[in-house]
Formats: sequence, structure tokens, C-alpha cells
Amino acid sequence: MAFATKAATQETRAVADLLIATSISAIVTYPQLSVVVGKDIQRHRYLLARGLVLASREAGAVFQNLRGVGYQRLPSAEVHRLGAHARQRIRRTTRRASAAIGVTLEKANLDNDALLKALREMSALDLLRHLAADRVMRRLPVVDEPLSVSKSLAAVVQFVNRGKKLA
Repeated sequence: MAFATKAATQETRAVADLLIATSISAIVTYPQLSVVVGKDIQRHRYLLARGLVLASREAGAVFQNLRGVGYQRLPSAEVHRLGAHARQRIRRTTRRASAAIGVTLEKANLDNDALLKALREMSALDLLRHLAADRVMRRLPVVDEPLSVSKSLAAVVQFVNRGKKLA
């Protein structure tokens, strides 16, 4: 199903405008968002999701969810918390998936091809979980050019390879 347009709807625009107008460290509650949209925002979360993306793109506004309350606008200096939260979710998700695959390997009688695929997936998940760990993040090198994705990735790969440069 294709979307008719990428343009913001009036509802999405209203949500984004409210989020952009929110001062740093202030909280936008679900009832406030519902009033702006004219319907229960918790039942129409897609409007909130689109509004958050729009506010981020247009104003660089970053928000943290406060469960059951709403969203708090973060100061720019706190944007790293988004990464820390994402890494926490990555660790949790990869741990669960790897454990589920492991239990299946113990219980099921898989053919060699399926076994190799499952072990390959477990290895990749375990590597991702390791890279997302806080102890690894503290030791990762910082690249002088923060917007250089290729140099940052090269530094991480070099770190993972214990300092050995790739040819």
C-alpha cells in the first residue's frame, strides 16, 4: 500500500508545532497532545510518531518518553541518552533472540544446513550484544570528525580487531 503524500497532515503538523514550541526540559503530556489533535493521541500514536519525526527534522528537537505521562524535550547536551537507550534495547533484544535460538537448538533435531544458519545468527546476535555493552562503549575510540560515518566505523572495526588495521 503506497502512501498518498509525504506532506504532513493538519493533525501531524499540529503535533509537530506543539512539540517544537515546547521549551527545553518541559513536558508535553498526552492530554495536551490529544487536545491539539482533537482525538485520543494514545489511540492514534502514528500521529505522535510522525510529529516527533517532523519536530526532529525541522527544529532538531529531541524527546524522551515518560511512560504514562508524555514526552520531555531533552537539551542538546543530553542527546547521547537516546543512543544509550537504543543500545539497552539492542542488548535486551539480542539476548532474548539468541536464547530462543539456543533453546531450539537443544530441543530440536535440525539438519546440518539449518543448524549452521542458526549458529551464524547466534554469533551475529552475540557480537551485536557485545558491541552494545556499556563497557565497550567506554573503551571505543572517539573520531575527531563526528559526522564521518566511514571513519567512525573504521575505528570501531579496528577496535574490535584488537588494534589490527584491516588491509
